[in-house]
Amino acid sequence: MNDEIKYASFYFSILIFITFSSSYASSSGGILKYDRGVILSLDSMKVKIEVISPVIIHVESSPSLFSKKSSLIVNNVNIPVPRWSVEETRREVKVETDSLLVRFSRATGNLKFYKDENLILSESGRTFGKDSSDK
Repeated sequence: MNDEIKYASFYFSILIFITFSSSYASSSGGILKYDRGVILSLDSMKVKIEVISPVIIHVESSPSLFSKKSSLIVNNVNIPVPRWSVEETRREVKVETDSLLVRFSRATGNLKFYKDENLILSESGRTFGKDSSDK
């Protein structure tokens, strides 16, 4: 009987942790870290920043859930996870590899990409609409 209580307590603790992690990530300005990157939440938008290699960053944005379909561009099944880091401030979240820096603005949700401290790509907004593949 004591073993059953220990196992039940253990599984309940895991469930509480998963629930807390999910609710934190889905809250405004929340961040969920995983082995290849981060999932960021801002109001009704979610942005996944996935590190494929030091020079390839895969970005996916969705108003709800991310696609489970494999990427048509990169097959990252057997690619080792490169070295990367994440830094959070009140204003932004930075994801950095040996070659690139990605900055996510918590105020606007826009992304900026830097190489060697030079801006190479910047967003000016993001909207969602029905796509022809949404059937």
